[in-house]
Amino acid sequence: MCSNNQSNANGVIFLGFRFYFFANDHEPIHIHIDKDGSHAKFNLFRVHFKL
Repeated sequence: MCSNNQSNANGVIFLGFRFYFFANDHEPIHIHIDKDGSHAKFNLFRVHFKL
């Protein structure tokens, strides 16, 4: 589990997975995912499109 205080997390539960982030968390921007006692963290990056 994450070392941050999870009561300060913003998130949603979908298909049993808990997706959440912390507003004041460290860089790079990332999302935490928990399910059945397992934890994952995925870094997010910006995608730029030129039209």
